[in-house]
Parts: sequence; structure tokens; C-alpha cells
Amino acid sequence: MKTIGVVRGRTLHVLDTNVDQFVGIPYAEPPVGKLRFAKPEPISKPFPNIIDATKPKNSCLSPIQLSPDSPLSEDCLVLNIWTTNTTALKPVMFWIYGGGLAAGSIYQPEYNGSVLATNDVVVVSVNYRLGAFGFLYGDREDAPGNVGFYDQLLGMKWVRENIHSFGGDRDRITIFGESSGSESVSAHILSPLSKDLFKRAIMQSGANMYNRDRDVVNKTEAISQGKAMAKGLKCNETEDWIQCLRRADVKDILKYWDHFDTYPVSTLAVRQFYYNRLAHSRVTYHLGVRHICSPNGLHKLSKSRKGHMDSDWPQLLNDEPMGAPKVHGLDPKDLRLVLSDPFHATCDGVWADYFL
Repeated sequence: MKTIGVVRGRTLHVLDTNVDQFVGIPYAEPPVGKLRFAKPEPISKPFPNIIDATKPKNSCLSPIQLSPDSPLSEDCLVLNIWTTNTTALKPVMFWIYGGGLAAGSIYQPEYNGSVLATNDVVVVSVNYRLGAFGFLYGDREDAPGNVGFYDQLLGMKWVRENIHSFGGDRDRITIFGESSGSESVSAHILSPLSKDLFKRAIMQSGANMYNRDRDVVNKTEAISQGKAMAKGLKCNETEDWIQCLRRADVKDILKYWDHFDTYPVSTLAVRQFYYNRLAHSRVTYHLGVRHICSPNGLHKLSKSRKGHMDSDWPQLLNDEPMGAPKVHGLDPKDLRLVLSDPFHATCDGVWADYFL
């Protein structure tokens, strides 16, 4: 994979630390035209000009707009990086957002990695295609299904090749995610395609490896679902239905979104070889609960703090169940920062046992 060029970011001052932030760095060619429903392609040649990574780019298409500062577009395969200046390479944390594989964005405020980066790690978050754009299955090489996972995979390859330029250690990469982001992490733990791209994994709810009512669809169901979409969008039964959907207007596909169930296409009997796979994996994984984070408690506290004096905060803290006890030790000055953006500091100080 080639270096894409020179990137310009901006420096933030977070918790008395300077954090360099780079948002919207392209890691793949735009997945449009013939690349709709296809595996992502690496950047083919370096950008001739400096890449402006100071402002958010696009979020991937979804009926739900979760990041008002980021427009929705098919051209969305970008990643964010937060890092601090250092002479030594630091561990890398690669975040995969949740949202049922149908919604989500790296530009959601709660996924800002600047606070986490103050803990001597490099934080990366990756956009990947959602819904039909990421998981429609065509039973052919140019529409193999699960391309949202392939997006994540290419993002990991980009990080492994380039993260040293941002102070990250390519041999100490931890992938982590929540909900369907955690399900994605489990897919990479199981997939031979992801071998050697990361060292450790954290799964925060959601997996491909446990029994529930529905975790994947078989190929027959997936094909039927795709053809039903083509029929709903008035594709001619005699023409190539994948090509017809490639020509379809984005707005029409989004209108059909509620009729498309976003489940990964089953290509592996994951339950049959899950434990055997982990037994032979080089990935460090953790079973059981290490720590519970409670952003909801912080949100309630954030709302209730209005009109109170600094002296009232100890009682407010005691009144709210907190999943991040370290917050209790913060002085009022720090609490103002935490409560102005609760998600960013909820898990501060929790991660060291996982990846250092």
C-alpha cells in the first residue's frame, strides 16, 4: 500500500495536553460507480496537494443523520487520527463504531478520540459502508457481500502501513468497537484476512460468536433480499440487477432502506470453529467484564448540574450511579470539562490493562 501524501491537521489542547487531530484522511478510492457494492480499492496514487484533515468530511449513507457537521455521501471511506507528540512509538487503538451496521459515523461527538489520546495512545476511527451499500450480496466477485467489513479491513491495512508517521506502533494495534462495532471486531478475530493486522481486541457488546435469534443471513436469503430491492426500484427482470442498482439514485436506495435487513452474509460456520480459532489465534482477547462505562449517568448529571454551585457537585455525584469511578476524583475545574461533553471522558483511565 502506497503512502497517500502529506496531511495537514490541527492541534487541540485537551486536559493540559497538546493533541494533534487529523480528520477525514482518505484510505480508499471513492466506492462509487462500478465500486458500489464492491470491495474497496486502495488509493491508487498519492494526492498532488496537501490533504486538508482539519475539517470533517462525509459520513457514510444512512437514513439517520448522527453527525450534523458531516454530510452524507457514498464517498465516505475516510479515517480520523488523534496523537500526541512523542519520541517513542505508542500503542494504537482502532475504533469501529456501532449502529446495527446501518447507521453511524466517525464524526459523532461521542467518538472524538482526543481525550483517550492523552493516555499515551494513538487513536484511529474508521468510516465503513452501511446498510445495502455495505452488505448487499450479489453472489459475484464485484458484489461479494459484507463489503463494510472489507472497508474496515482496508482501513486496518492503511493504519498498519502508515501509522508510524503519526507516532503509532504498528505491532501494538488494538481494535475495539461497541454493539455492531464489537460484532465487527469479532468478525476480524475470526477472519484469516485480518491475520497479523492487529495484536489485541476489545469487544464491547455484540459478537458473531454467540447464539441469538439472528446474526447472519444465508446466501439464498441475501440474494432474494437484493433482488427484492431491485424489483422495488423498478429494475427490469431481464437486465443485470446489480448493474441496475449501481445506476440507481442514492435517494431511491435510501427510501428502500427500511425494507433491507442489514445482516452479514454467512460464509463461515462461526459457531463450529470459534473456540478452536481463538485457541490458535495470536490475538490477545479478554472474556468477562473488565469495566462498565455509564455515559447515561453522566448525561443526567450534566443536565442536573445547571443552577448548582461547585460545592453541590459531590452530592450530585453521589446521587448518580457512575460507571466510571475515576470521575469522582476530579476537581470542579476538571468536572466542568467532563460534564460539558460527557462521552469524551467517561472511560478515561480504564484502558491501560488491555493494550500496554
